[in-house]
Amino acid sequence: LYHRARWRTLIQTLFGHEGWYFYAAGASGEVLGILPLIRLRSRLFGDYLVSMPYVNYGGAIGVSPEIEHALMRSACAQAQQAGVGHIEFRDTQPRPAEWSVRTDKLVMELTLPASTEALWNGFSPKLRAQIRRPQREPVEVARGGLELLPDFYRVFARNMRDLGTPVYAYEFFSALLAAFPGAAHIVLVRHRQRPAAAAFLLGEGGRLEIPWASSLREYNPLGVNMLLYWEVLRGAVEGAYRVFDFGRRLLLGRLGVK
Repeated sequence: LYHRARWRTLIQTLFGHEGWYFYAAGASGEVLGILPLIRLRSRLFGDYLVSMPYVNYGGAIGVSPEIEHALMRSACAQAQQAGVGHIEFRDTQPRPAEWSVRTDKLVMELTLPASTEALWNGFSPKLRAQIRRPQREPVEVARGGLELLPDFYRVFARNMRDLGTPVYAYEFFSALLAAFPGAAHIVLVRHRQRPAAAAFLLGEGGRLEIPWASSLREYNPLGVNMLLYWEVLRGAVEGAYRVFDFGRRLLLGRLGVK
């Protein structure tokens, strides 16, 4: 999903960053590989390229590792000519030793069963009880797109503010929903008709990712976040996704945080 050309237009329109797209073509002109890169200029972090910013994944993809490496080397040569400081490839593929690797983040994935019954039975009794707790409350769950965005953003922006984290603009999520219909959608939990927890999901090729999710603190005692994740996982199984991606997480132990 993150290699589609629509990302270049979206990022340039919303953030003003230019994009470089490298591709490998066969003798008949068929595309054999692609590497999308976005150039970021920051007073704090310098001038650099990322594949891809604002999301968890990117990097070169191709029909063979050799083509992927060729794309990466071509990008490095171009970056040196342009005076770019470094390139960050946000992929999860093992690469030759010539490429330095960050090891302070991990990806958490869940292989999904074929039925929601199997998913439910795979949970511990304690986890099932945590999901049932909010179901006894006056809650409702909604799934959709742009019509749910105001409620999603109300929850997400407030939670990010409380955490002291800068939040993406409303237009960013609106543009994603418009650019990737069918791939991007929202799951929302309301309590007494008020938004309490929400998730923004992106799905492609049998894989569903939850890059953005939040719940409001005042609803934490009710466990609405547990209900949210159950509904997201249940929807993933019913949508025939094979893998659920919880997203990249920082390995706090490597930073000395207990």
